[in-house]
Amino acid sequence: MNQPRPSILPFAVVATLGICAFLGSRVRNFVDVGRPLAPLGDRIDSGDLLAQRSGAFRVPEEDYFRELSELLRREYVEPVNDEEKLASGAVRGMVGSLGDPHSLYYDAEEFRVLLNARVGRYEGVGVELGFTGFGSNQGTRIDPESGSEPEAAELTSLRVPRLTVTAVVPGGPADAAGVKPGDYVYEVDGNWVVTGELSERMSQARKDFDEKKITIEQLNEIRREVRAKSERALMPLRARDKLTIGQTGQVTVIWERAGKKLTTVLVKQVKEVPTFAETDGTIQLRFVDDADRRLREAIQGKATVKLDLRNNSGGDFQVMRRCLAVVAPKGTYGYLNTRRGTDPIPFSVSMGNDKPPKVEILVDETTRGAAHVFAQALGGTGKAVVKGRSGGDPFVQTITQLKDGSGYTLVTHVWAAKASQTKEAAK
Repeated sequence: MNQPRPSILPFAVVATLGICAFLGSRVRNFVDVGRPLAPLGDRIDSGDLLAQRSGAFRVPEEDYFRELSELLRREYVEPVNDEEKLASGAVRGMVGSLGDPHSLYYDAEEFRVLLNARVGRYEGVGVELGFTGFGSNQGTRIDPESGSEPEAAELTSLRVPRLTVTAVVPGGPADAAGVKPGDYVYEVDGNWVVTGELSERMSQARKDFDEKKITIEQLNEIRREVRAKSERALMPLRARDKLTIGQTGQVTVIWERAGKKLTTVLVKQVKEVPTFAETDGTIQLRFVDDADRRLREAIQGKATVKLDLRNNSGGDFQVMRRCLAVVAPKGTYGYLNTRRGTDPIPFSVSMGNDKPPKVEILVDETTRGAAHVFAQALGGTGKAVVKGRSGGDPFVQTITQLKDGSGYTLVTHVWAAKASQTKEAAK
């Protein structure tokens, strides 16, 4: 397995970002629920570390980060000797503060599971999970601190998307129990999985009460419901871990589908899914490792090729580009956009197949990420017939592993059929 080449950040660089570890739970509160932070001077005696004028910090950023890191070393009650822990903590805080459900930090155990799933080795209950919006909260930030459990008052202002099944592993425990892509994770072992639902309900209830559409008794009933749920709340990332990590044990899960609840008792296990297989002339492939070589060998001498990209997400974007060159001639198949004001980058194949076969591609809502882009690139240029509707997620991700085994995903571009720098095209 070709795991991502570890990108080890020098401590001289990362330690300067110790602000993330220094601010600790205060930063997490800000990211989780949007609360403003109290002035730093209200919490510690900063001495000569920071100069303040008119309530604003005037220290250059590079000095600010460096000096905060030094403050940790000098003032913390215990010796700060673990440089890797400081570095990982800084990265965790920074990636989490982006509020992007496709750019996430993973601890060592979570990162191991991520890498294994990319090559078809699943554990837990046999699902792939992602984050989708809820009502007016769609597309807003998620909670980067999986272990934090906000108080009831905080839950009513959370802006978190829903933990959603994006794919079900064939033959796995969830598949046998009837779980389907698109199902929401409602409860795990009796703990309600936090969504933006409480915020929506409370906001609407308060509005209805102000407009005299409901009584104070009805408003209080909703408040009691909020309190009851908050007392058994589980943050989405923690719920994800409970369902995707572990090879033994049992978990009770309530799934929500079209407003109805499905209760399941699932036994965790390991399930292997082939990364490349050919059955009755149909090729199933995942965009990992040497998929391009295997695809080239499989289509040798064939005039028509059928590719099955269902249950296909998390593939490597560069491997996908190489596979594109196997079945398509050279040319431009879309553009890589950002929202930073930079020029779109042509998504091109420079050395393609001069005599490409006719290609048919099978997709559905479980076709995401690199597989979605592959199908759209070929279908949109008339180089393939695409049957079905893919699930989306046209995001180009990098995966970086840190020295302690943790890592993170980071969205660098958004693929689009046409060159554009607008938000609408990048969605």
